[in-house]
Amino acid sequence: MDKPTDLYVDTSLIYEWCRRLMADEKCEDTDFVAFMRNHTEIRYFTSLIAIAELARKLLFEEKRVRDYKKNINTIWFVVSAFQESTGLRIIEHEKTGDAPLSFTDPDIIELVARLEDVNDSLHVCIAKHESLTLVTHEDKFGRIKEFYPNIMTDRHLFKLF
Repeated sequence: MDKPTDLYVDTSLIYEWCRRLMADEKCEDTDFVAFMRNHTEIRYFTSLIAIAELARKLLFEEKRVRDYKKNINTIWFVVSAFQESTGLRIIEHEKTGDAPLSFTDPDIIELVARLEDVNDSLHVCIAKHESLTLVTHEDKFGRIKEFYPNIMTDRHLFKLF
């Protein structure tokens, strides 16, 4: 695979940096965030679905974040800080002229069956619709390469550069 120039960044690669910031921990860059900062020639995207997934995890599942910080204003502060730090862009809607939710694919049911997760299936549909290479920390996406071949782990991405 050639070096990608436009990446769709999965929640798994955003989560730890944002969690550390919300938990007031020393916010050293994760390997992927360091990669983003060192490779500004690549354009990085994620979606509102990824941000919603991030919010769900940080607000309701994360035990290392103090309760008083678990609010939507803090989520947006952390997301904005991540964007400013890395150049990450959020895809807020489909391409101009598309019908609402046109990024979903007729194969989404099969994707859910293989990935066992609706959000992960939506990430694949969005990356495919936007012609982006999906990069994730999770190996399970390898199960759907025949549906959308432009998927790789962060470890594979690092090897390309």
